[in-house]
Amino acid sequence: MLNRLADIVAREASFRARKKISKHIAMNSILFALSSLSSYARAYIGNEDTKRYVNYFGITFAMSGDGKDLTLAIAEELIGITKIEEESGKTPYIRKVIANFEAGNSPLPTGDIVNDAADYIVPTQYKVALQGTKEGMMRTANFYNRTSLGSLNVISTEFGDELMNVTSLSLLTTLWQDAKADGSTNVNEKYKPVNNVPTNILLFGSPAPFVRDQKKHHNLAGSIESGLARRTYFVWEEKSPIEPYRGNSTFEEDLSTGSEIRIAISATANKQMIFSEDATKRIVEYSEELIEEYNKKMTDWSRIKISNIDKIERLAALSAMANMNQVIEQSDVNFAIEWSENSDNAMKSVVMPKQQYISMYEELLIEKGGLTVTEFIERGISFANKTEKELQVDYLSEYAYRKNMQIREKGKHALVLKELEINKLDKMIVSQSAQTVNDPKKETKYYSKFVPFFGDGSSIERIVSAPNVSSFLLAHFQPIKDGDETGHRKKDNFISGENMIAFDIDDSLTIAEAKQRLSEYQYILYTTKSHNIDKNGLTCERFRILIPTKTTFFVEPDEHAQLYLNIAEVLGLGAFDKQTSNVSRLWFTNTKAEVTVKKEGDLLDIRCCLPDTETSEAILPKLEKLELADDDELSRRIYGMQKYVLVNGLDGNRHDSIMKLAFFLKDIGGDMDIVNQTNEMLTNPLTQQHINSIIRSIR
Repeated sequence: MLNRLADIVAREASFRARKKISKHIAMNSILFALSSLSSYARAYIGNEDTKRYVNYFGITFAMSGDGKDLTLAIAEELIGITKIEEESGKTPYIRKVIANFEAGNSPLPTGDIVNDAADYIVPTQYKVALQGTKEGMMRTANFYNRTSLGSLNVISTEFGDELMNVTSLSLLTTLWQDAKADGSTNVNEKYKPVNNVPTNILLFGSPAPFVRDQKKHHNLAGSIESGLARRTYFVWEEKSPIEPYRGNSTFEEDLSTGSEIRIAISATANKQMIFSEDATKRIVEYSEELIEEYNKKMTDWSRIKISNIDKIERLAALSAMANMNQVIEQSDVNFAIEWSENSDNAMKSVVMPKQQYISMYEELLIEKGGLTVTEFIERGISFANKTEKELQVDYLSEYAYRKNMQIREKGKHALVLKELEINKLDKMIVSQSAQTVNDPKKETKYYSKFVPFFGDGSSIERIVSAPNVSSFLLAHFQPIKDGDETGHRKKDNFISGENMIAFDIDDSLTIAEAKQRLSEYQYILYTTKSHNIDKNGLTCERFRILIPTKTTFFVEPDEHAQLYLNIAEVLGLGAFDKQTSNVSRLWFTNTKAEVTVKKEGDLLDIRCCLPDTETSEAILPKLEKLELADDDELSRRIYGMQKYVLVNGLDGNRHDSIMKLAFFLKDIGGDMDIVNQTNEMLTNPLTQQHINSIIRSIR
């Protein structure tokens, strides 16, 4: 039902505005109006001792003119929220109180007599503005507390401008959570603590103030981290092309739907919402999933998500009310989880709003010939000084890489966006030990070099067993002080940019198994000093694998571990020494190493493994869905080839990757349906006609 209501509001708003209005904006308005309606019925979950009102707290960030206010007005009209007081018989109370206050004498519906009318703010409608003091908000909440007339419904239409002056957000988050507020916040001792006021909040604002004003962004980010996140649902709408809307309005026909919901909710006071057995089970499962995610990633973000359960339960209750049910079903919980996940994604944009470098990237996508600083300014992208410009260009370079592009200078002043260059293996990034200490494990000074991967002389192929090199690193490092020729091996001195990865294998694979799983790629494999000798009671093959990557990659030190885990999963390398994923990891040479060199094959494309990028978010879940048909050699080879296609089958390589899979299946007599199944898993699959053509060409 909620999806239908949001469709109605979005359609009607689009009709009135003559342009398409986002359904997400409409949904936020609908949920706020529903929660306000439920508060009049005092709907709650839990029992009398653990009572929590079915409140909603939404923040919508969208550009001016995107119909934020309009969707709320239509949601109110649809559900008849402004008619609640009249239909519930409470309008006479409010009118009587107002009249008596104006006369200087103020009897309340509770029978209390208050001689000083200034003690109370008497609302004339169901919602109040966010603007004002914390004490003023408390006085309004006290009125609802004393009279039980309704709920505190707070609105802001310019949240971006108001954030710097608002002191009542902390009060509102407390009221939303427990319907209570500490009396010590009152400026007048006569005010009693608020202890029974349902509170609903809907704040509208433009994202622009948070992008352009660092202080506002810090204020908002701080509020989110200190408690706003676990109470609030966020909608963040980026700038997008304006789409004219010429559809027909059938709003008058839809009003009856809203009327039925309003009557159903208003009919029963103090409505207790009950969770079905399946709904309870789903909430418990989801809670366990969030805890598992946190324990795996241990990030602030995953920690924030664990606290989502309370608001998910309340939102599920709202979904049930929209369906005119008092029992909360599993479908209601599923809706709440989906909306919460959407909110979490939007919250990332709130905490980490679009910066100048992203706008620069988007403009360079359009202007293929490049842009100068002056041309950026003409497009509304300006820089306070030269230092800021240089910083944004650094960010731009890293951002472009994660989009499979690179930034190049054109002439003296222009920047241009180009396709990533393929690694030619003649300039591998490496740092070689300066050998300034007797114990190689304590070496900290390293010379930065660019060397070939294969070949004689100072190449990776020779370094791994060179007698005059004790250890090497796969990255470059800043010197400890200006003037030093050597970089200092320390995480804080790491210079982002690598074009080679390495794995230390002890007992998870044999050399033969490793070669089979890397059969499509170029690599160097060399045995370690503990190869085939007893170590902790175990004798086995021990070796290291060095793999050149298709392009140079840029990750932060803290992302390195996850990158290596993703690559190991993609290649099927199993367990490896996790310390090798540290950016400052030493790789010791072995003068007696058995070195295997494989020059035939592809360079490993790790773009799908880079943490938190569009490519990895599209590819990794699909890799996890692949299943090994049987535990035999042939099935493992097919499984490996399917992984190869998903990893390498990005837009420019789809045909070649699928063709390679088809030839492989032909050679082993495999089922050609696997070609279709694998193609369908690509982010941008080839057409069926194209697939049929590939299969015909190899028969």
